[in-house]
Amino acid sequence: MSFGSSYIVPFDHRPKPSSVLEALSYTSAFWAALLVTANTISYKLFGNLLLRANSSTCFNSTEKTASNEKLILDGGVIDTTGLVGLLQQQTENIIAFYNNNVPLSQITSPIAYLFGVDTATNSMNGLLGPSMSQVFPSVLYPEVIANLTNPKVGMAHLRGIHVLPNRIMGVEPYIIGSFIVFSNAKNDNFILEDEMTRSQLSPSWPDRYLFTPPRLDANVLCMFSDWKVRNYHEELDPILGR
Repeated sequence: MSFGSSYIVPFDHRPKPSSVLEALSYTSAFWAALLVTANTISYKLFGNLLLRANSSTCFNSTEKTASNEKLILDGGVIDTTGLVGLLQQQTENIIAFYNNNVPLSQITSPIAYLFGVDTATNSMNGLLGPSMSQVFPSVLYPEVIANLTNPKVGMAHLRGIHVLPNRIMGVEPYIIGSFIVFSNAKNDNFILEDEMTRSQLSPSWPDRYLFTPPRLDANVLCMFSDWKVRNYHEELDPILGR
């Protein structure tokens, strides 16, 4: 893998026990809601693939609950980016990785609605619509989506953004110092040097999965995220204090 020069991806081999909730929180490539929301046939055929846990297992609790099994799914129907939670806390600087199993060029609503821009959506992204989801000025959207879908960029960096009040979302107005968001669309500058790895990647990599990606794809997605951080370190270092 290269972005001008090769490097070795660091890996921590020390075992660290995690709860089910933590394990899913650490991954950015887990999609399962479609199996529930699509139709009853898909759920009957593939429902056994869904992860299940009771609340005590999920949260590492010693408290025993009787038959409290939960399906563990991704996303939601209001804000599938996770940004609104940060805005509610008035986070000063935000670095976000927008990873979806549908190309951003096809379904832009998770990003567009936050800017109050109407666009195509589906049953899992944007229940409130653009007018009730807006938290950012609409004028900023064209540049953001252009950068995120550009195969030579894949990143947008906004500075001094005025967050708009949104009573429904529980967001109060304030100013974000820096807001960086990465997409997981293919990037022409991300090059896998190992021919065997390239040949074994599925055609769905990195953003066209029906369900959880194959193990190799998931690992290369992690490498892809690592590459983004290294490739754009000049943008990130001031925010991270490095």
